[in-house]
Amino acid sequence: MARAPPPKVLENKEDLAAIFARAKAPVPRTESALDRELTEEFDGAGAGGTDGQAAAVAGRASGDGSAAVALLAGGCFWSVELVFQRTPGVLSTAVGYLNGFDDAEPTYESVCTGLTGHAEAVRVTYDPSVLSYEDILKVFWGVHDPTGGMAQGNDFGYQYRAGIYYTTDEERRIAESFKAQKQASSLQEILTEIEPARVFWPAEDYHQQYLEKGGQSAHKGDLTPVRCYG
Repeated sequence: MARAPPPKVLENKEDLAAIFARAKAPVPRTESALDRELTEEFDGAGAGGTDGQAAAVAGRASGDGSAAVALLAGGCFWSVELVFQRTPGVLSTAVGYLNGFDDAEPTYESVCTGLTGHAEAVRVTYDPSVLSYEDILKVFWGVHDPTGGMAQGNDFGYQYRAGIYYTTDEERRIAESFKAQKQASSLQEILTEIEPARVFWPAEDYHQQYLEKGGQSAHKGDLTPVRCYG
């Protein structure tokens, strides 16, 4: 399926540059210990876990406060992931499938049918001493079209819907506040959904860090426009 970059990727460079300049970039990591722990728990959660268990697995922070997790969907997960790979304070990223109609493990092919109900999503593991959840959402609002509904650029389908998937009441409050501010300044309806997170299924290996593997820079602080292709 042909993909096009979301229309607002890196459009608001001033906000991104301010966040990048303020944050102190840690040593880049492809996979953190927290990610490995979460993935191991996903294997045990599956369709048999409760919604509460699934949400805890999907987005909880590390016990010592050294890392937190945000779960976001903004169309093509390749481009959204690369933006967060570049964000100082982000420890690691993973793309996957989130909030389907049930908690059965999906594949890329099944998600593309639209019948599983999953969104293409990015799991962002970040250092809360460097970035706040508000900072994460500032970046996110700059990398997707919140009026697009089930479409981002030329990508159309239920799996391309935009969403913020929270695991705490505080995350929900912050997300709803951002959405209300966006709605107040927009003549169009803001359609980015805000929903409790359920199971996040990591996508196939070839999707992980896809654009970086294709030669685009994932260096911290890079503001080069993201290209979904070419």
